[in-house]
Amino acid sequence: MQEKETSERPRKMHRKPAIYSRNFLMDLKLVTTIQNVIATEIKGKTDLICLDVGCGSKPYYPFFASICKDYLGIDIIRNREVNVVASAENLPFRDEIFDLVICTQVLEHVSDPMETISCIHSVLKEKGNLILSTHGVYTSHTSQDFWRFTDQGLEKVLAGFRLVRVLPNGGPIVTLIVMINHIICLFMPLILRNFLFTVNNFIGLTLDRLISLNPYMSKKFWVSNYTAVATK
Repeated sequence: MQEKETSERPRKMHRKPAIYSRNFLMDLKLVTTIQNVIATEIKGKTDLICLDVGCGSKPYYPFFASICKDYLGIDIIRNREVNVVASAENLPFRDEIFDLVICTQVLEHVSDPMETISCIHSVLKEKGNLILSTHGVYTSHTSQDFWRFTDQGLEKVLAGFRLVRVLPNGGPIVTLIVMINHIICLFMPLILRNFLFTVNNFIGLTLDRLISLNPYMSKKFWVSNYTAVATK
């Protein structure tokens, strides 16, 4: 099922985050990481059968449109972008049917992360790929927000895969700025928020470039989000 990208497509702000948004730095790092993974890990592959687990409004579909022959979305809440209504812990597909599974910002919300990963592993073909992102240090943000992960925790959860690479989406500066922006939401009037977010995000971009020169600081302290790439 191919879809057409338009300027009105839902969740465009996730693919092109605005500097005045509170999660700008984290979203920018996630988008950049996903695009880099596609360019390196999925390079040269086409006509893939893809599954988006916890797809929501399929915000990242346009990044995969050129490599996916079929792109199915599954979620527990029906909307016009969801093809199959089901949970991530109970995928209603036969084994080894998908070349690529995408699961962005979902693992922290499922009741059983290990079972979710087991189901994903089962529906992936041999040598198929998983691209998964989830939170490290982040605020609680829904009524079903159960888990936070570290790089080692994700490696353990994904131990059933042959190859696993865990990439931080921003280090301590990104995490600090995102947290400050969330705190601003608690006491600042709406009219001031976007201005303060913009200032903070600009400062964060500058400082993050400087601190990124130190790989230890970038990867080991206060990681707000991770992207994991795994091969079955």
